Amino acid sequence: MNILNNLEPMLNRIEASTTSMVNNLEPMFSQIESTVKSAVETTLDTVESTFTGHYDTTVVEEETWQRVISLNRIPTKPEKLKVEMLERNLEITGTSEQKSVENGFEIESVHKWTKMVQVPENVDADSVDVKLTNQTTLTITGTLIPASSA
Repeated sequence: MNILNNLEPMLNRIEASTTSMVNNLEPMFSQIESTVKSAVETTLDTVESTFTGHYDTTVVEEETWQRVISLNRIPTKPEKLKVEMLERNLEITGTSEQKSVENGFEIESVHKWTKMVQVPENVDADSVDVKLTNQTTLTITGTLIPASSA
């Protein structure tokens, strides 16, 4: 019994110390949690905009220049797309028509858009080709003029 009586104050001190440590650590864990949540939200926003938003990328490989433009937010049917070469600029225009139902409302949206794309001087303007894939990806390609010919 004597041993148990001696252990009780020690256990009370350990419990008080543990409670104090937990109370001191709790704000730190809250801050870590907040920081992690913020980082995750930022990452998710970046991923979402990368895969569902607009992107516009230029790639140059060996003999080809390529420009890929996302139309995810403005899906456009091929028959609603017009491409015109004005000197070394491509004028791309389109009409995006979308229908949806939200809260019982039928919504029809029509968006007319224009994108100007400059064709680099080192690309043969006559070789430029524009393709629309899945109504959401516009790919512009052209043949590079060899450096010795430019």
